[in-house]
Amino acid sequence: MGRPLPMARSYDQFCPAARALDAIGDRWSLLIVRDLLAGPKRFKELREGLPGIATNLLSVRLRSLEADGVLKRTTLSPPAASAVFEMTERGQALLPVLRELARWGTPRLGKPRRTDSVDLDWLLLAGLGMIKPMRPPPELRETYELRVGRRAYTIRAADGEARVERGRSEHPDLVIEMDRNTLLAFAGDTMTPEQARRTKFTGEPDVIRRFLGLLRDR
Repeated sequence: MGRPLPMARSYDQFCPAARALDAIGDRWSLLIVRDLLAGPKRFKELREGLPGIATNLLSVRLRSLEADGVLKRTTLSPPAASAVFEMTERGQALLPVLRELARWGTPRLGKPRRTDSVDLDWLLLAGLGMIKPMRPPPELRETYELRVGRRAYTIRAADGEARVERGRSEHPDLVIEMDRNTLLAFAGDTMTPEQARRTKFTGEPDVIRRFLGLLRDR
């Protein structure tokens, strides 16, 4: 048998917001949710992606989120056959909540502080999607590829949403290339005119205009 969970703290309020915070309001819990919304991860991957969290605390948070039905343990199909953590259907329902929380937090970003850890996945995988929520019209179906140094991300606009995943797209309608500092400046709304000029767009003019329109309308 596994070790029992430590006594969960509760606000002891008959309120849905308080009940939600009972489940996901502990320190690190929402950042674990953020990382798992991007896809299943092994314990080691979660630990490496959350600088500053102690291994035992990560274990406690994962057990607590599992007990509350936010995530589950599963095993990847062969040949990987590795044990991973992934979001449940109930956990996936936190995506729009986290997007709006990120939207609320964007004005607080500014430039990275000297003490900040920085990972482009935090800004992109739950999307231009998360930090800069894009809201394409339902009829728009286009694919954009964002290249930041050696990393590439595919942004798919369809059904009124923009979904982001790591990796290149086979047939992107538009390719956007920028350096890491420019992306960080874009995320923090501190992009300079010079950084904007250095950003390269490869695609039809109409597609470029639509993409830029999505950014303005976010």
